[in-house]
Amino acid sequence: MTISSEINKSGPYVGNGVVIQFDFDFKIDEAAHLHVIRTSVSGVEAVLTENEYQVSLDADRTGSVTLSDPLPTGEKITLLLNPPFNQLVDLPNQGAWNPEVLESALDKLTSCLLKLREEVSRAVKIKASTDLADLDDLLADIERLADVASEVKSLVGVKADIITCAANIAAILAADDEAVNAASSAQTTSNLRDEVATMKQLVEAAKDQAIAARDAAQAANPIPASDKGRELVAKDTAAEMRTVLGAMAVEEVPSGVPVGALIDWPVDAVPAFWARADGSAFSRSTYSDLHDALAPEFTVTITNGSAIMTSIGSAQGFRAGMAIEGAGIPVGTTIQSVDGANQITLSANATANGTKCRVYRYGNGDGSTTFNLPNFAGRVSRTWDPSGAINPDEAALGVSQEDALQGHWHDHFAHGSNIGQGSGGSAINDRTDSTWTQKVTASDGKTSVRTAIADGINGQPRIASETRSKSLIVNKIIKVSGGVDDSGVLAAAGALADIASAVAKADEVERVAKNKVANITNTHATYLAPTWTEAKGVEVAVLSTTIENIAVGNKVKGAVHIFCESENNVTYYITRNGVDLIRGTGGGDNGANGYIATISDVQISNTPSLLSFNFFDEAPGAGENIYKIMTQSSGGSAQTVAINHTISGGTGANAEYGVSSVILEEVQA
Repeated sequence: MTISSEINKSGPYVGNGVVIQFDFDFKIDEAAHLHVIRTSVSGVEAVLTENEYQVSLDADRTGSVTLSDPLPTGEKITLLLNPPFNQLVDLPNQGAWNPEVLESALDKLTSCLLKLREEVSRAVKIKASTDLADLDDLLADIERLADVASEVKSLVGVKADIITCAANIAAILAADDEAVNAASSAQTTSNLRDEVATMKQLVEAAKDQAIAARDAAQAANPIPASDKGRELVAKDTAAEMRTVLGAMAVEEVPSGVPVGALIDWPVDAVPAFWARADGSAFSRSTYSDLHDALAPEFTVTITNGSAIMTSIGSAQGFRAGMAIEGAGIPVGTTIQSVDGANQITLSANATANGTKCRVYRYGNGDGSTTFNLPNFAGRVSRTWDPSGAINPDEAALGVSQEDALQGHWHDHFAHGSNIGQGSGGSAINDRTDSTWTQKVTASDGKTSVRTAIADGINGQPRIASETRSKSLIVNKIIKVSGGVDDSGVLAAAGALADIASAVAKADEVERVAKNKVANITNTHATYLAPTWTEAKGVEVAVLSTTIENIAVGNKVKGAVHIFCESENNVTYYITRNGVDLIRGTGGGDNGANGYIATISDVQISNTPSLLSFNFFDEAPGAGENIYKIMTQSSGGSAQTVAINHTISGGTGANAEYGVSSVILEEVQA
């Protein structure tokens, strides 16, 4: 059979007191390869024995389980793959070749892998780069806390008594002394004294409990292994907890399969995070983990002006022609020769001293930004033999070997009457007998082997353009980056992503809130000199304020309030970062990137005015935005600040009136 589905679990099925049959959608060879787990209402699991249920198998090897009694309401049944972890197939040399035997063995292996995948999906995973010493410390903390759990619970149980006694113990002890003194002068206080004595005993008992709890707490407090347990309890956010635990970040959820792993894949469509091992070029920056796996960095000795590289020991071996890169190594350099266990000769002299290099067994791409994958197109893989005992022709990883025929001899048969002795040696004449004419020919003084024919025992020989064994054509794929598609792991990763998103949104709210009140409230009298002349056209006081880090697409809304002396026929406008942004008279006109909503000029006692208006900036910058409120009179092009004018165009500077303010607010588009 084939196993095309990755299903490794059915259920849990919840009982209703009626149903006794439960289906499973994964394939098994026999009933013993099934795990039936019954979960009680309280959550206790028990594995059922084979006499507690019957297994029915369909033609495709899926089936169902039938219980002897209906599953009670609230209880659950879970069905899991449970193949044995053994290998009983024996394929002797020279024996008959039965594809079904091999297929059955592969099916069993796949079932074992599906079982492992189901169990691993329920395991707690840690980041691959986590220091195992830290993990041991954390486990030691947990075990130590578990050992003193009962003492800690006892402390919690008397917490209220301790607090009450601590607050009242002075008064209780004082009351006891007063009661004793009163008893010596008045017999009528004897009852009170007895009550106080009883209370004192209770206090002393509570004191003893508090001391015992304190001692237990002190014994539980020191954790010599590390302080990570206490540090973890003190953290408030998921990010802080991950920092303590060294747990994986959301974007680093590992799959359990290392980058660079190779597997056979039975179809053309390649799963996520994998690619065909066909020699394609991949980006070194995008696939940095794969780059490090296929071309790890070696610590070596490179001498300027020399082609000899030393200290490059590698148990994996090197071969001439492999590309090599590193500081001081010219572009396009390859290994010219392998001189020994720790020395090689390069195809070019080094241009500088260096200590690091990478050897590209499968190709270094464009020589700077890419690298090549292994190319398995039309090839089978062969296990590396570093000793050279089994594969004497090659002892280095990553080398492609062409097909070859082992060296051998052929027997040549001929009738003695056809063998003649010549001056140069023996000669064999061609024979017309059908037994030999298809095996060898002799002509022009040479003998050659001809087309193979059946020997009557092993079938008709197959002739092809290569020497090969029987094979099944599949895709060889390679893990190119980290990531998983397991629903359980992705659900956990999704939860972490949701937390991260919520934190990001909280940060956004905080940022907008900070920009909500970007302000200026100033009194400007100190900017004006009483003897100033020709004040018109001069920035006598720049009313400005700043807002920054505006989200892409959002606008800036400004509310302006100016208490000042104003003039007729004055155009008010806004500048952002020194650029004329918005203009407006009474009704408000559109500017280059925004508009002024309204302008109102309210006279107060016919002297100063309260000028107010709103403006909108349609396209604020992503960085700092500095806004200034300016004016331009009808009589000239000179610009003055809106909050300071000379009266009726005169030359004398006038006193400042009141307070000016601007409030900026970031608003969504």
